[in-house]
Amino acid sequence: MRPTKRRKTKERLTDSIPTIPTFDAATEYSQALLAYQHCHVVLLKNAWRGVGLDVAATTESTAATTTTPEAYQKSVYTTLHEIALQSPSDLQETWNLELALKHSLSPLDILCAYPRNAVPRVPAKTSKKVTGLPRKWYASFILKAKDSVATLLPSLPVPTLPNDTTTETTLRHGKAVWCFVGRNKTRTGLMGRPEHTDSVRHDGTWHFQVSGTKTWHLRPTQQLCAAFVSSTASTASTASSTSTISAAAAALMNRSWSAHERVHVDVEAGDVLLVDTKSWWHQTEIPCTLSACEEISMSVARDIYVQHDAKEMEEKEEKEEEEEEEDDMTNVDWLYAPHDIPKGEIVLTEDDVPDAAFPESHSPNCDVLEDEDSGKMVVVASRDITSGEFFSVAFDDDDSGDEE
Repeated sequence: MRPTKRRKTKERLTDSIPTIPTFDAATEYSQALLAYQHCHVVLLKNAWRGVGLDVAATTESTAATTTTPEAYQKSVYTTLHEIALQSPSDLQETWNLELALKHSLSPLDILCAYPRNAVPRVPAKTSKKVTGLPRKWYASFILKAKDSVATLLPSLPVPTLPNDTTTETTLRHGKAVWCFVGRNKTRTGLMGRPEHTDSVRHDGTWHFQVSGTKTWHLRPTQQLCAAFVSSTASTASTASSTSTISAAAAALMNRSWSAHERVHVDVEAGDVLLVDTKSWWHQTEIPCTLSACEEISMSVARDIYVQHDAKEMEEKEEKEEEEEEEDDMTNVDWLYAPHDIPKGEIVLTEDDVPDAAFPESHSPNCDVLEDEDSGKMVVVASRDITSGEFFSVAFDDDDSGDEE
């Protein structure tokens, strides 16, 4: 996974009419997975009640039917509060403010601030009274430590998306959990990071909206538009082919897309949005949160790998896990390739490098060398780099203290 490899756009966009395929999470899960194969995005309504109950859902997913929104919201907030107190480094390592704020907010400021509406007060020595918090902020972090992930998942009504036995679709989840949290006490929507796509190896990410609402602004990439055209052409001669997917999915695929059109999706508390963020340009917006639990919009997300053959899944699982272990999960934007760059080309010069640590990776795409003509250090592509990839160098194994 490389969730920070983003391609951004500054194009002027217009609204569009179509909506994404939407399903009842409990009884239409099979249809949702089928639609996702074609559209790479689906909305599962009321997922907190249970997901895939008609396809032999797992115990974890059916546990949601015994709770209420208030109960699971309280559980999630309390659990994150405990994680923030017990494992602050796990949050701080990937903590990122989505917006440039004058305030320097930390995980403890947000997750352990008092007074709170829905979380019981802990002893005074572990609580933190924070005053003067901004009226609007938007932050994210990743839980990577096994203990933290194992602590959070049981508090969620949707800890996993179940496998679909009717279509033999097998889902494997990534090991980390993303968390997005924001507050907006204004009437104007609070926008997240600029529109971007993610260069990732997984097949999608599902976002469970814990509390509040969030609006997703989506626009298909050129590759996805081409896939729509190809899929439509290949099924046009078969009358029954489009009947196997929802009308909304067919309408989305059969539409002639403009490069400046977007789909707007409102995700409410208890819903799940499953989206392939490498196929859809995306940006999120948080509406006013005054009526939300704790006046906060919060969502948690997990990456998934999709396989349709159990044997193939078993053969590839070990390899994917090894690759996942090697990848660095970070949550901070850095420099990315604005276009395809061939191996050997100078990417950056010494004067161009920002005043920040250069990202290191087990799968680097750059080398740092000395330019013979200028005598300055330059960053050179060590392999062909695809547009949108973030630049990275190999880990420094030298323990001698050389800070070059």
